[in-house]
Amino acid sequence: MSSFDVPGVAEMVAMSPAERGVFTRRLDRDRREAEARMATWTHQVESHGLHAVDGHRSPVAWGKAECNWSAREALGFVKLGRLLARFPAVALAVETGEVGVAQMHALARVAGNPRVQQHLDDAVELLVGQACTLDFDEFLVALLRWESLADEDGAHDRHERAHRNR
Repeated sequence: MSSFDVPGVAEMVAMSPAERGVFTRRLDRDRREAEARMATWTHQVESHGLHAVDGHRSPVAWGKAECNWSAREALGFVKLGRLLARFPAVALAVETGEVGVAQMHALARVAGNPRVQQHLDDAVELLVGQACTLDFDEFLVALLRWESLADEDGAHDRHERAHRNR
């Protein structure tokens, strides 16, 4: 085993396909847990204003400075942390390993849309259920469809603004 506890090539070849699948799913579970822990940690830093203690104007700037995250990655942790703190159903599904990393971040991105906030409370359990049962591509289609229905005026307003600004 390497320092990352990953079997070497000889060990991998000796594994059955089922054993490789079990190992892969264990690694993915670890990744899901680590992602959720980092998002929860980032949310706690944000909630208590601890990023400002070090002179950072936002938790995104703090994450960029502390971990060399990209702005997009840092914002992803901020949004995911907010989602997990706000919705126990999401946090439970994440904690039990039912929601993948990509699904977590897709949900967090939609939850960060201020124009759908008023509808999210009623839909979060449905969306989490879809995140747990649909494959990612199907889930993304369903999630984006829900977002467009919940934000009917948002896309129109964006097009109107673009047209006015021409």
